[in-house]
Order: sequence, then C-alpha cells, then structure tokens
Amino acid sequence: MTDSLVLFEFPFIKGELLKRKQIMTEYSYNKAMEREWRPDMENRVFNLKDLAQFDPNAPQKVLVYQSDKTLGAMWCLEPGQEVFLHQHPNADDVWVCLEGESGLYFAGESQEIKIKKGMAILAKAGQTHGMRNTGTDRFVFIGIAGPVPVETVKL
Repeated sequence: MTDSLVLFEFPFIKGELLKRKQIMTEYSYNKAMEREWRPDMENRVFNLKDLAQFDPNAPQKVLVYQSDKTLGAMWCLEPGQEVFLHQHPNADDVWVCLEGESGLYFAGESQEIKIKKGMAILAKAGQTHGMRNTGTDRFVFIGIAGPVPVETVKL
C-alpha cells in the first residue's frame, strides 16, 4: 500500500553543504565515535565528507544537529549493511539519500522501494521503516526527524 508513503526526488542535491546548529554523536554502533557536544561545534555549515564515518562491521549513525524542534543524523552504510526496521511513535522522519544507487527502503514489513542518490522519503509518525544497502558501493543518507524528543521503537 503506497498511499501512506511520500517519495520525493531532488536532482539538484549535491551533498556538499547542509545547515546545522551543532554537531554531536547521538548514537553509534561504534562506541569510539561517541563524543560530547563542544562549543567549537557551533558552525552552521559543514562538509558531509568530514562527518561521514564507516565501519565494515556495522552501519554508523552520527547526529549532525539537534534543535528544540528537530534533529538530523547521517547514516553511513557499507554494502550489505542495514538500518533495522523501526518506528517513531511521536515523530515524522525524512530520509534524503546523498550517496549511492542501491538503497532498498522498507516501508512496513512487506513493501520495498529502490532508493538512490537524489531521492527522499517521508515516514510519518508511527510508520515502520528501515533501509538496506544492496549494492557494492557505500550508501549515505541524512535523516531529519521531529518533534523532539524522538522515540525509536525497534521492531
């Protein structure tokens, strides 16, 4: 069923600059990536290549910013890695693909949609979603969710 899924294409996205209020790591499968927010992280423009972090053993999630209304995170997936199926009961979640041609987006437990660079997807509050890199190259996307705090329920 696709009536609850909103899919956008943004052919103009270059993946170089995004705005942010602060940088910090919210969650990571790699404990070494965790760090506290620092005053020198107040820059509002950043190069995504400086933030991207990959691990051959697990997908990486780096919190890019958090405001009083929303938060943004970068997901970096090596080939074969996936973001587990989950829901946010209280928040919408928009994913924008910045790098890669072989993403497989899970809209619920039975619907799969091929995703590539320049596409965006909206998962409304309570909708199940996840992502898998089915290709041979890296896959990177930004997720923007709100309102905060964003609760995540793993399925």
